[in-house]
Amino acid sequence: MNTKQIRLSAYLTQRKFAERLGVSVSSVRAWEQNLCKPNITQQGKIVAFCRENNIPIETKANNE
Repeated sequence: MNTKQIRLSAYLTQRKFAERLGVSVSSVRAWEQNLCKPNITQQGKIVAFCRENNIPIETKANNE
């Protein structure tokens, strides 16, 4: 599941999603446009967000 799918699963705007993760809206926009990827700290926040909201996440270990 990509960042946009995660955000939409939680019914959040880019702004609200950014606020929940503690990142900028421009970061969320860049992730969703595949201009860059979340760094390791941001990835951890996304994983925690998914767990808190019962959103399934895919990891490399799950995809092998």
